[in-house]
Amino acid sequence: TGDPKGVMLTHKNLLHNVDLMQAEIGLNEDSVIAFWVPQFHDLGLIGGFLNTVRGACKSCVMSPLTFLQKPESWLQMITKYNATYTAAPNFAYELAARKCPEETIATLDLSSLRGAFNGAEPVRWSTLKSFAKKFGPAGFKLSMFKCLYGLAEHCAYTVGFRNLYDVPTVIDIDPVALRK
Repeated sequence: TGDPKGVMLTHKNLLHNVDLMQAEIGLNEDSVIAFWVPQFHDLGLIGGFLNTVRGACKSCVMSPLTFLQKPESWLQMITKYNATYTAAPNFAYELAARKCPEETIATLDLSSLRGAFNGAEPVRWSTLKSFAKKFGPAGFKLSMFKCLYGLAEHCAYTVGFRNLYDVPTVIDIDPVALRK
């Protein structure tokens, strides 16, 4: 990493990236994307808004401030609109797992999700496990997590997953051995 640098993205670059994401996840007119990530962030702009427009699917959007003040509101939105996809950085899943009141879990139904995308910052295995454990009673499965790596300079989506129904794979790497 270093100082931010401007990169020119063409219309063709953006369309290619959105089309690639849609092909990977099977986004179609029956899909519903629920998100709160702002459109000034590539996860919100490209992953949310542009996928909605290009995929002719539905979306439900909430203010990032609403999410931060009451993280369970994101999960209530997923429940209310039977969202099939959602996306957020790792901290959001961690915050929801820590802050969502236990009594709220019984009112949630997250079983409509086909993908809960986690990216835009390092993804932590402990977060995936704690979120899946806490919201398992609401129909959330570990296999719903889709961990992504992207670069703003590459329009957002760079590396994702092989199969929409796979459980995330975790590889522990010894930093000392890696330096050798």
